[in-house]
Amino acid sequence: MYAQISSPRPFDKLRTPRRVPSESEGKRGSRASIKVFTTMRIGILGGSFNPVHSGHLNLAEDARRILDLEKVVFVPAYEPPHKSPDLLIDCEDRFRMLELAVRKNPAFEVSRYEIEKKTKSYTIETIEYLKEFYTADAELFFLIGADSLKELDTWKDVDRLSRLCHFVVCDRPGFSKDTKYPWVEAIEIRPVDISSTQIRKMVKAGEDIGEFVPQAVSDYISKNTLYR
Repeated sequence: MYAQISSPRPFDKLRTPRRVPSESEGKRGSRASIKVFTTMRIGILGGSFNPVHSGHLNLAEDARRILDLEKVVFVPAYEPPHKSPDLLIDCEDRFRMLELAVRKNPAFEVSRYEIEKKTKSYTIETIEYLKEFYTADAELFFLIGADSLKELDTWKDVDRLSRLCHFVVCDRPGFSKDTKYPWVEAIEIRPVDISSTQIRKMVKAGEDIGEFVPQAVSDYISKNTLYR
């Protein structure tokens, strides 16, 4: 079973305590010299984003709010290890759609790390890079949908990965959040019953996808005749 999180501010027990500098770090008694240090809490959401849709965006925003994250970083894969590359459109198109989707949310960022590697993307390598990029003290919260739980046994170095970041599983309609891994935490988010596969099929059939993707993404797909 997973560890269910129901408190308004989950993971508080994992938050790094605040630290006040010693006398040697600032003049004793000077209010101006007192600084507060807290560990940055960053959500990481990887995937092919083929294309990005409201399910991804709702997951990221709900996780940011529930876990008290400073930001959520979207990491589009160049070539996901567990998906056929034949179904992927060009990585630059997927990256651009992500940029368009998150541009109005200052807490969202898009990383080019996996795209610029130009090879298969393994989460352990990405997390190691991000730990170094954001400093080793940063707390990383790796966000996955419940549909990905069944694949954890096939992930590269998954046990070591669990020691580098917090694994957080989020609701996905039709999938259980139960898992044998005790280090997987769970949160309840607004479920959106849509997938990238469904959106690609809708586009091919000439159906309107405006309900499931930001308008800028829908316009980009139309302008560049993607998924036809």
